[in-house]
Amino acid sequence: MMKKVIITLSIVIVVLLVSITTTFFLAIQPDGESAAEDPEPGIDEVIDRSWDTDELTTNLAGDHYVRASFRIQADANDTREELQKRDFQIKNAIIHRLAEMDADELGSSDGLQTLEADLQEDINDLLDTGEVERVYTTSRIIR
Repeated sequence: MMKKVIITLSIVIVVLLVSITTTFFLAIQPDGESAAEDPEPGIDEVIDRSWDTDELTTNLAGDHYVRASFRIQADANDTREELQKRDFQIKNAIIHRLAEMDADELGSSDGLQTLEADLQEDINDLLDTGEVERVYTTSRIIR
């Protein structure tokens, strides 16, 4: 009889330990932050917090030019409003970045990713509040 009680208690303790451990690892993300904190925004929120540039046409380094447009995703609606107010500064930053690139570089996936990351940094430097979370290239024609 005593053996059955010990075995039952051992099983209950093991099940509790496994449950607690599983709950702990499911609640904590790999980077140490809680899963409930700062979830990824849904697509509707991304769209609400984004601003589209007009289509720009500018020279590249060399004998080529590009026609491109971008979607800039901000961290908040207030930041999106500031992006709209700073549109001329953002267009200027885009033109300067594109002038440094040649057609082969801009035509590659790596070059495009570099451009987007550089533009994100440039635009964040312009902002008084908030930040740009991502820059997307929405169109690009190289001639």
